[in-house]
Amino acid sequence: MKRSPEITLKKTSPEAYATFTSELQRAFTIAVKRENPEFEGVVPDTASVNESLYAETSEVYDVLADGTAAGGAIVSVNGDKGNLELFFVKPEFHSLGIGQRAWQAIEQAYHDVRIWHTITPYFEKRNLHFYINKCGFRVVEYFNEKHVDPDYAPPDSEKDLPCLKDYFLFEKILP
Repeated sequence: MKRSPEITLKKTSPEAYATFTSELQRAFTIAVKRENPEFEGVVPDTASVNESLYAETSEVYDVLADGTAAGGAIVSVNGDKGNLELFFVKPEFHSLGIGQRAWQAIEQAYHDVRIWHTITPYFEKRNLHFYINKCGFRVVEYFNEKHVDPDYAPPDSEKDLPCLKDYFLFEKILP
C-alpha cells in the first residue's frame, strides 16, 4: 500500500510570489477553460492575485507534499474569523488527499479561528465536493446576477465570463 505524503505548510517568500501566482492560475484556469473552451486568458488575473498576496492581513503558504510544492494557500485572519482567500492543489497532485490534509493543517495553524469563509464558482464540482464533503463547509449564500456580492467586482479580464459571476459563499464554524 502506498503511503500518503506528509503535508506541511511553508510560508511563501515574496521572491516566490510570481511562481505561486503562475501555479495558482494554471490550476484555476483549467476548470474555467473546461466550462468556457474559448477562453484565452488566465484566472484569476494577476492583479487580483496580487491584491490577495500583498493585503495587510494575508499569509501566503506553499503546500508541500513530502517537501515538494504541491499547491498553495492565501489566508487572512481577523480575530476568530478567517478567510481562505485562494487555495489550490496543482493538477498533478489531485485526488491524493493533499487538499484535505492541507486544509486540516491550516485549521491547526489557526486554531483560534472559529469561523472560516471562502468562495468557489457554481460549476466547480470538484471544489463543491471538496469544501462540503471533505472539509465540512456549508453553503451560506449564492451570488449571481440577481443577487450580487456587494464586496466583489470581477476584474475587467473576467467580466465576460458568466461562469465566474455565479458562485457560492461557504462557511465553516468550528466548536
